[in-house]
Amino acid sequence: MNFPLPVDRGVSDFLSVLDFVSFRCVSREQYRDHEAWQIRASVLPLHCVGLGAKQTVGLHYLLGCSLRFASTIGSTQWLQTIVNWLESKSSIRIMYHFFMHFFSSFFIDMRVDEVCCRRRFLWLRLYQRKSRLFKRKTLESAYNVRPVKRMVVEVPVYGNIQQCCG
Repeated sequence: MNFPLPVDRGVSDFLSVLDFVSFRCVSREQYRDHEAWQIRASVLPLHCVGLGAKQTVGLHYLLGCSLRFASTIGSTQWLQTIVNWLESKSSIRIMYHFFMHFFSSFFIDMRVDEVCCRRRFLWLRLYQRKSRLFKRKTLESAYNVRPVKRMVVEVPVYGNIQQCCG
């Protein structure tokens, strides 16, 4: 059953972040309602550059869950606990944007030796993209000349042909 738009907007304001996402996951039509995600994300207190409305709602959900950790909020230990806790690729990307926006100096102290290889690769790749440790060079600047295609040498058609019978 589809909910009329005014009822949907009126209910969404009173839901917590988890309940809002659960309500949106009921049907595809509700989930694809980008305007509802925008309205919900606009009233949330934290916004990071590079995150859309769904990612902003996801950021607030992850931060709500991370408030339950025993360490002091905002400390290096708290941030490291978040790095060790996250598992999915999308959650790592969302928290990476949050860290770069508010705690960019944390990446100097971040330890990824406690996480699995896949998550370590994600964290390091995201950080390498931003810091550009390895600068990409164009072919023109690498060789100071524009590369030229090699000339193709044609092989004669009636050269040494393998005999089938004989």
